[in-house]
Amino acid sequence: MAAAVSRDSAVTIPVAPDAPLGIPAQTRRPESVRFSISSPLQADRVVLDLLRIERWRRPLYLACTVNRSNLPWIWPYTRLDGLAFRVVPSADPAVWDLDHARRQLTEKVTYAGLADTTAVLDQDSRAIVSNYVAAFLQVGNAHLERGDPKACLEMLRLLEDHVALRRLGPAAELLGALRARAEDEIGRAPRP
Repeated sequence: MAAAVSRDSAVTIPVAPDAPLGIPAQTRRPESVRFSISSPLQADRVVLDLLRIERWRRPLYLACTVNRSNLPWIWPYTRLDGLAFRVVPSADPAVWDLDHARRQLTEKVTYAGLADTTAVLDQDSRAIVSNYVAAFLQVGNAHLERGDPKACLEMLRLLEDHVALRRLGPAAELLGALRARAEDEIGRAPRP
C-alpha cells in the first residue's frame, strides 16, 4: 500500500498489523499514521520513504544529537530509547514504554568508572555522559508526569549510582529540582 499525499502536505503511512511498534502492549495499535508536513525537503522525503517501505516493521531511530529543527513533524512521534529516539506510531506523549526505556538505561549500558570522580573525562566523553544523564532525567520526569513519583525517585537513584553528577555542572541542579518535585508529590499524597 502506498503512502497517500494530499495538497495540504499530509501523508498517511499504513502500519503493518504484525509490526513491533515500540509502544506499551496495552496501547491500541493504529492502522495508519497521518503526518502533516510543510514544505517537504529531501530529508523529509527520505524519512517518509523509510516509513512507507517498512510500515513500522523495523524500528526507525533518530540520534539524540539530531537538531529538533530538522524534521519538526516527526519529533512528536519519537520516544527516548537509550541514547536514540525511536519513531513510534503515536503523537500522544503518554504512549511511551517507560519500563523499556528504564531497562535500556539500566540493564543494557555499563557505566564503568563514571561514578569514580578520580577518573578523567575528556570533553567528548563528558558530552556523551551528559546525554545519558539527560535520558535518565527524561524518563524520571515522565514517571512523575504519569503520577508515579516513587518511580521517578528510583530513576534518580539509579542515575546517582552510575554517574558522579557533581562533575557535570547544571545536570546536578536539574536532578535536584526533579527530586524536589517528586518528594513534594509524595508528601502531598493522602496517607492511608
